[in-house]
Amino acid sequence: MDDLAIKVDGLWKSYKFGVHSAPRTLRSLAGNLFSSKNKPSPLEMDGENKRDDFWALSDISFEIKKGEVVGLIGANGAGKSTLLKILSRVIRPTRGQVKIWGRVGSLLEIGTGFHPELSGHENIYLNGAIIGMTRLEVKKRYEEIVEFAGNEKKFLHMPVKYYSSGMFMRLAFSIAINLNPDILFLDEVFAVGDAAFQKKSYERLNEMIKSGRTVVIVSHSASSIKSMCSRAIFLEGGNLIADGRIAEVYRVYNEHIIDQINKNAIGLTSQNYENKTQHSDESIDPDTLQGSDPVSITSKKVLMRDVRVMQDGVVKKTVDIDRDILVELEYEVFETSKINVSIQLLDSRGNPFLATPNYISACVDSGEVRSQPLKPGIYRSECRILPNFLNDRLYSVNAVLIVDNEFYSQTFSCSEFSVFDTGVMRTEFAGEWDDVPIRPIMEWSTFVKT
Repeated sequence: MDDLAIKVDGLWKSYKFGVHSAPRTLRSLAGNLFSSKNKPSPLEMDGENKRDDFWALSDISFEIKKGEVVGLIGANGAGKSTLLKILSRVIRPTRGQVKIWGRVGSLLEIGTGFHPELSGHENIYLNGAIIGMTRLEVKKRYEEIVEFAGNEKKFLHMPVKYYSSGMFMRLAFSIAINLNPDILFLDEVFAVGDAAFQKKSYERLNEMIKSGRTVVIVSHSASSIKSMCSRAIFLEGGNLIADGRIAEVYRVYNEHIIDQINKNAIGLTSQNYENKTQHSDESIDPDTLQGSDPVSITSKKVLMRDVRVMQDGVVKKTVDIDRDILVELEYEVFETSKINVSIQLLDSRGNPFLATPNYISACVDSGEVRSQPLKPGIYRSECRILPNFLNDRLYSVNAVLIVDNEFYSQTFSCSEFSVFDTGVMRTEFAGEWDDVPIRPIMEWSTFVKT
């Protein structure tokens, strides 16, 4: 136990739909007797929903050792912020317990830990008292807090309810990291302030990490989590899905994202084709498929059957950055025609950033079929993406069939995959790369200028 900073055991947290919390004081009880808030809400009046509970967290258990830096990852609504609020003692769990050894500092959403009627000056001392610091201890760090926040001193004696969101968050972040906590909880702090303040905050956090502080971070920035944390906890729907080394947890997380995308995707997938061909390699009647998919323009001469992302001969959802990636297109030609294929790569926002066709003049062709036109049959074309070319991001593929140089048969975002950063390009630098989709190894030379 001596090496533990945090122990979470069987943690549950529920919220009731349509039910107001019970008044905690006699004054609030008396006020509520004649308040419209005391009337039942539509949900409460609905017998089916009256007793429904929403479980934000379900049976969460884990331990964090002193000096560990842990990232909480997951989609919006996964329970990350709720867990952080319980760890910060802002809210109480429904069941289970949390044990924490050490002085805690936290930066959650705007407003948490600040009294809006108090000034910035008063809130600095209030937050110090909350985590158990004496007034003298806070006074020693006061100037450092004010200087780091970068807010003009004339605003320090103004109630913080009049602060801009930027001023508010800069002061809150400065208090959280400069009051010398043993354990620090941070929720989406990488969006605090302008670029200069973010850089300063990132450097300060790294100093704290190197000094042996225990840090728990919630962030949607994968590169920030990967560069700062040694461990990740993946939450989904209030459940703990994975807990362990960054590499393993992010593989699980990326594949989960792709599964969710595929569930909601519109387009012809390999499963659609299997259903249409009844698991056989017999030719498909193009007349039965014409216009069957709203986002896949089909031709009576050719049909896209499947799009696969592969590595080491295996279909993958997550590929390693330092090995070849193959994008395979499988298509069926029904009528002798001049057929070419192309792919577009799209970033996580759906913006295309790369296109490559298999025209002889526009690619390095190493396949066995080069002659045109193509006779009826099933064909497979492969596009090889070089190692260390794509950044560690989520991508999707647009597959394109080009018929007689005129007609385009296109399936949009038909295959999703993520690239995992194995660290081969990070032996000197472990920080965040620019948010760009491609990150190739290029040829550089350095000379002495005489």
